[in-house]
Amino acid sequence: MLAVPSDRGCCVGYYIRVLSQSTKPVTLAAVQRAVAETRLGARIEDVRKDGRVLVRFTVVTKEGDPVLVFERNPVEEGSVGKGDVEDFLEQLPDAKPASAARWLAAFLPRVKVVYALQLFGRDSHRAAISAVRDLCWTPGQSIIQADFEGFSNDAGYHILWQFSDRVRGGWWMAVLGKDGTWKRFRMNLGNRAHRKAFLAGRVPAGVQVKRD
Repeated sequence: MLAVPSDRGCCVGYYIRVLSQSTKPVTLAAVQRAVAETRLGARIEDVRKDGRVLVRFTVVTKEGDPVLVFERNPVEEGSVGKGDVEDFLEQLPDAKPASAARWLAAFLPRVKVVYALQLFGRDSHRAAISAVRDLCWTPGQSIIQADFEGFSNDAGYHILWQFSDRVRGGWWMAVLGKDGTWKRFRMNLGNRAHRKAFLAGRVPAGVQVKRD
């Protein structure tokens, strides 16, 4: 969970968004520390703040190539963040599983900040991408949306299918049970039987199930 699936060899020019119900800002010191801990030699450039709040920066390699661009977008009338939330809500009526779509329809209107990470890095930069993303993500208060993939729940498990038909590999997923709890499991994204069960809101037969 909280990673990038294997239907593409890199993650160039697409977005991961962390949609949070918390307004606690990410600090520059935390970003610098997290990126340094990846030991990739990456650095932070193009830092912009609104008062003390960090609103934009770029992570670049030691050669100066962009890895990601970070933007903090509050959900306010007429804002980019508000537009993102409205766009996602419009996608839900036909989304699968239907139980996940209903859960997201209740969660999204309470989102207060959208952290948009535009990615340019290669596979070797995933550690830096994950480090920044995880700083934005608060368990229980944030979900993750990734272009061409879908949404996670607030525990980081993938719950809504927006992958391409070419996607392959193992992935941690969750479906919402009738008792209102998430059933977590690792499925093969390329397995048609697994896909069919997930889209219907069921745990596929024979998969690895995560227990509490």
